[in-house]
Amino acid sequence: MRDSVAASNPADRKHAGPIPQTVDEWLEFVAAADEQSTPAARALAETLPATVQHDEIERVPAQGALDFATVYATERHQFGKPISSFQMVQQMLADMAIKVEAARALIYTAARAVDAGAPNLTKMAAMCKTYATDVAMEVTTNAVQIFGGNGYMRNYPVEKYMRDAKITQIYEGTNQIQRLVIARNIIKEAAEHSHLKEYIPVPEALR
Repeated sequence: MRDSVAASNPADRKHAGPIPQTVDEWLEFVAAADEQSTPAARALAETLPATVQHDEIERVPAQGALDFATVYATERHQFGKPISSFQMVQQMLADMAIKVEAARALIYTAARAVDAGAPNLTKMAAMCKTYATDVAMEVTTNAVQIFGGNGYMRNYPVEKYMRDAKITQIYEGTNQIQRLVIARNIIKEAAEHSHLKEYIPVPEALR
């Protein structure tokens, strides 16, 4: 019988992008991928690892949302003056800028660690992914807030930034899972700080 690969459904429609298309696939009459396997099985064995292991770095939309929100706040007038003069809007912009720069710094720190061949890159990578994408979601949401009702309209750019930011908290490992990875690595590292135990008077009954 002839081996085949088929898609079970059309490409899924996404809430935002740019995101690769996804479809469900199944194999019919395909043997295990070894030296005796069929061409379709060998092709699958060569393709899947590259697909699964590929970690595309996509620009997180936080900086773009901050830039648009800042410009909009200087142009949008309310009560005879730009909304950028309102202290609450200024606080939002300041917090957005602080978190974008902090996320960028963390990413650069991780990149330097990779270049230096530092140990335990898993924890650092998880920290970067979690913090940067959480910042992206928060900053883009606040940008929509600064735009007001216009921020929810598709003819303004920030609603797209907000939709794009959401998926970054989900793919490449959800941020909930990333937090588990971070915590488990921190707990493993507790042994390195065993000298601190003498400063923690824990009763024997509680150990």
